[in-house]
This record gives sequence, C-alpha cells and structure tokens, in this order.
Amino acid sequence: DAIKATLNYDPLVVDLVWSKIDENGVHAYDDTDLIGVNAAYTVNKDLSTEAYLWQRTRDFGSGVAGTLPGKAEKLRTAGAKGMYMGIENLVLSLEGAFQFGNNQALLYTDQSGAAPTNRKVTAYAIQAGGQYMMPNAKYTPTILVAYTYLSGDKYLNAGDNYRGWDPMYEDQATGTLYNKIAAQSNSQSINIDASIKPMDDLTATLKYIYVRLNNPYTTAALASTTGVTLTGVSGDPTYVMDADKKYFGSEVDLVLTYDYTEDVQLGLNAGAFIPGSAFNSKNDKTATQVLGSMKVTF
Repeated sequence: DAIKATLNYDPLVVDLVWSKIDENGVHAYDDTDLIGVNAAYTVNKDLSTEAYLWQRTRDFGSGVAGTLPGKAEKLRTAGAKGMYMGIENLVLSLEGAFQFGNNQALLYTDQSGAAPTNRKVTAYAIQAGGQYMMPNAKYTPTILVAYTYLSGDKYLNAGDNYRGWDPMYEDQATGTLYNKIAAQSNSQSINIDASIKPMDDLTATLKYIYVRLNNPYTTAALASTTGVTLTGVSGDPTYVMDADKKYFGSEVDLVLTYDYTEDVQLGLNAGAFIPGSAFNSKNDKTATQVLGSMKVTF
C-alpha cells in the first residue's frame, strides 16, 4: 500500500511518498516501510534537475528466530540528477547518489556465507548517459549509451563499515537475464541501445550490456567448487565462481514493441546472457530467454 502527494509549484514539482513494502506477520516490528521525497526543478527549456531522499526502515525485532539483531534498519539514499537538452536531438544526463545509515540484510552480490549483521553503510552510485535521436532519418533511429558505477565491498568482509550499494527497489532492469542473476551492486556496466521504427506502430531495439565487478571473489575465501549465493534477487540463485576475475558477463537483447491500438501494446523480448570469466566452467553456459507481453491501458 502506498500514498503519494504531488505538489506542483511550477517550475518546481515535489512528490512525497509513503509505502508499506512488506507487512510480514502480525507484528509491527517485522514490517518494511519506504518513505521519500523527490523534487524536480525545470531551470529552463534546456536544463532540468532532480534531487531526492529515500529511507527504507526494517525492524526484524529481537523476538524473531535467527541471528538478526533487534535494532531497526534505517537505510537512506540521497541523490541528484541533471538532464541537458540544449543540443538538437541529444539528451545528456548525469546522476549521483549516496547511501548511508545501516543495513541488516546482505542484499549484495558477493556476501554468500556471511551471517547477517547490522553494519553502517557508506556506498555510492554514479550514472552518466546520452541519447541521440534522428527523427528526420529513415526509420527514425535512436542510440542510447549509459555508464553505471555501483560501489562494492570486499568479498565476505566482516568489518563495521559496509560499502556495497543496495539496489533497494530499482526498476532499471539492466538486462532481462542479468537482473535475475545478480542484484545491481558492486559493478560497472555499459549499456548500448539502438532502436528503429520500421513501421509507425512498431519499434525494434537491440540492447547490449557489459558488466564488470568492482571487487572480485578472492582466492583466500573461494575454492573452485564453492557455491556463491548471489543475493538480492528472487530465489537467491547459487553459482560456482572463480577467484580474482572481474568480468561478470554480457547480455544481448532484441526487443520488439507493437502499438496495436492506443490502449493495447504487444511486446516480444529475446535475450542471451554470456557468463564472463568470473563464472567457473561448471556453470558458464549461455542462458537464453524469450518473453511475450501485452499491456492494456484503461
């Protein structure tokens, strides 16, 4: 459940959000809440800016079975974004965010095997991108390039300060397959999208994603037969990883979107994830996936 209030003081628009992410049991101490504010300010027709602050609160409670401490988690994300549109057909963007507070859960790509602890968080993220549109060319092609840096912690680090970026509730979906294997953390990624419109109602997009770890798995803590749980995604999948290798993998997706009517949109997504050198040969086969979708707007 969520409540959102929008305050429009043109050119300033402020969104206030409160959301009950997870009710869990009958007790209040095991709930997950998200509150935040996003302020967007249009400087002029060529420049727009945003600033935001979000806080996730989770209290597992001392009465819950397990090793989790009773102290509530309060993880905060503060950031700012700017978009420049002063060059014809080109949009440039730059965003930076900082995470602080404390984190009780190891929602991170390289923390398999460590018991959950309540640690202070110092993490950050940077994203830069550009989109170039050619509306007067045949098939109106568009090219998008984005670079994302997400801070990471050393493998199985038990220190007091946790430096791994927590993706919280991101919906960027950096690759339909990659985003199911690992959470958005401890990585550098490059996204390149190229799209065309062969018909007025049809858009075809080819996506390429390159992912590299900032902190690889270390020889001291990882044997070639050790399974690593890449937590932070549904199901917490387990893989056998190699030590001291940073190349996580690449993904290629072909996305077709057909606007059947003004209210109905059909989609088809075919993708392949090619594991990098960080994956052991026991599980480095290419993964493929085909998704069909239909969106109806009422």
